[in-house]
Amino acid sequence: MSLWLAFGVLLPLLLLLQPYVLYPWSLGAFGRSPAQPPFQARSESEWPAVEVVLSARNEEAVLDETLKSLLENDYPAEKLRIRLGSDASTDHTVPLAEHWASTTGRVKVLSSKERLGKAEMLNRLAAESQADWLLFTDANIRFDPLCIRHLVGCALDRDATAVGGRIADALDASQKGIALDEARYLAFENRLRESESRRWGAVIGVEGGCLLIKRSAFRPIPPGTAVDDFYQNMHIIEAGGKVLFEPRALVWERDAADEAVEYRRKRRIGLGNRQNLVRFGALLWTRPFPVGYALLSHKFLRWGTAVWMAWLGLGLLGWAWNGSALASALFVMGFCLVGLSLGPLRRRVFFRSIRHFILMNLALTEGLILSYGSRPHHWEPTRREKPTQPH
Repeated sequence: MSLWLAFGVLLPLLLLLQPYVLYPWSLGAFGRSPAQPPFQARSESEWPAVEVVLSARNEEAVLDETLKSLLENDYPAEKLRIRLGSDASTDHTVPLAEHWASTTGRVKVLSSKERLGKAEMLNRLAAESQADWLLFTDANIRFDPLCIRHLVGCALDRDATAVGGRIADALDASQKGIALDEARYLAFENRLRESESRRWGAVIGVEGGCLLIKRSAFRPIPPGTAVDDFYQNMHIIEAGGKVLFEPRALVWERDAADEAVEYRRKRRIGLGNRQNLVRFGALLWTRPFPVGYALLSHKFLRWGTAVWMAWLGLGLLGWAWNGSALASALFVMGFCLVGLSLGPLRRRVFFRSIRHFILMNLALTEGLILSYGSRPHHWEPTRREKPTQPH
């Protein structure tokens, strides 16, 4: 019975607690963030050239706000350019981008009538750039006026190869559905990235919506890559580079509030997880600490959350079958909690959060499993709505 308890209950429980509780706690992610040191003073001529790299497909609803926030950033105008690629857009994405190009002279547009996919488009844009640094972003991201200075200042002061910014949800009163649950999860992720940056100098999983990379360190993204930002992140760490997180570099993103849309997005990420597990899994034994430990705790174990939950449920059921009253009580409580979250009480805040956690992890697992044997495909971006000012 002790063997059943150890392998049927305690082991899956440990696998669940490590990525969500034990690892963040060991890094101090649940405590108060320390004050950030001021950046070194620099004259305008000392700031390096930065080129924003952006792949867009049918993004007319949000592109205007994004370009406006970039061009109005408090960074030397002569050092900041935007290189935008339209991946066979069928709406007004290209005319909008060309309008900004003609009126500012700081935007370059590459329009492809053939569907290339995000990875290939980013590769082409990066290959054309001559800037010192590349800033990767998405069409639905709005930049804080000081964001780029914070990113570059952090990279120069701390000799980083890449720096990720803090993405926050642009929530407003009209947003319903899962937007608040995603915002809470994103806030937790940002705290964890900040802790990894401070402790290891190696952030596992910076967001591609605000990612500054030294151009010389950029590696062409393999065709069919579903999660390009994680590929660049881990390639830099694998090569010995420093990847940091700068919490003062703030951008806003408006997430989808529709559960079905987010489920499909998480399923696509599950495909990318499988790709990156194959590509970077060897780091677990070639660089076991801190990189392998952080990769296992922050990502690999988290990708198996749905499996660990099912394993734990079966373990409790087997333990209860063998006469444990405690296991019986825990199994019934867990069964009721899941049932109520997926059923009649799914709209209540507490149960909605549990439902969101379960469904999104099921989507990741589905993408991870069903991706075996599937051919790479071009991802269609989420249908956008015009963003509003964040509160």
